[in-house]
Amino acid sequence: CEEVSSLAPADCVTTVPRSRGVVAVVGDSHAHQWFPAVQAAATAQGFDAALFWRPGCTWFDVRAPGGADDARCARWRAEVRSTVARVRPAVLVLGGFDGAQVAALGPERYRDAALAELARVPSGVRPALLLDGPVPPFSARVCLVRNSRDVRRCAFDRDPQVDLVAGATVREVASQGGALLVDTVPVVCPEPRCPVLRGRTAVFRDEDHLTLEFARSRGAEIGRRLRAVLPPR
Repeated sequence: CEEVSSLAPADCVTTVPRSRGVVAVVGDSHAHQWFPAVQAAATAQGFDAALFWRPGCTWFDVRAPGGADDARCARWRAEVRSTVARVRPAVLVLGGFDGAQVAALGPERYRDAALAELARVPSGVRPALLLDGPVPPFSARVCLVRNSRDVRRCAFDRDPQVDLVAGATVREVASQGGALLVDTVPVVCPEPRCPVLRGRTAVFRDEDHLTLEFARSRGAEIGRRLRAVLPPR
């Protein structure tokens, strides 16, 4: 990562020669985990990439009252929004723990709040929403250790682990709010059974986050999904 003062408070910035602009990723750890893939996609198309993340905080002020989204998140969100308004990135990739947020507020309240927040994206900035993928119902790392001779035993069924309510709600927000939906479900698990090891790369680092190595390896797939808002050279 590089330090670029004009993009403060970015946690990580990568630049390319003769940059065509900036692709910014904003959100909590569920957005952070996809930064290597977005960065790879942005670099391939000649864009700088910037990551703005805080645990439990997203662009959307959609936490239930009294929850973790308190003054700490509000201060961070205000700083990020100020930077985005000043820099005007070409693409603003927004992500978060969809399931927890929708469950906390309920689908209708989440939708209304998220649409209001999406309307605050500066004009000329193309928003994209990351839709959370499936996560194993157990510790993938522990399972791999216990089944090192046959890791196929750690595969799990995809569909029960996809939050259908949260997914439908985020899709509705993207559709009504004019944002590109980046569905990560087929990126993480393209088949009905989800492996926790792809080749020699572990997919999950804990119960609900991807490894950086796996995310980085998905740069081309994420790039294809961002193509509508990330024009080719």
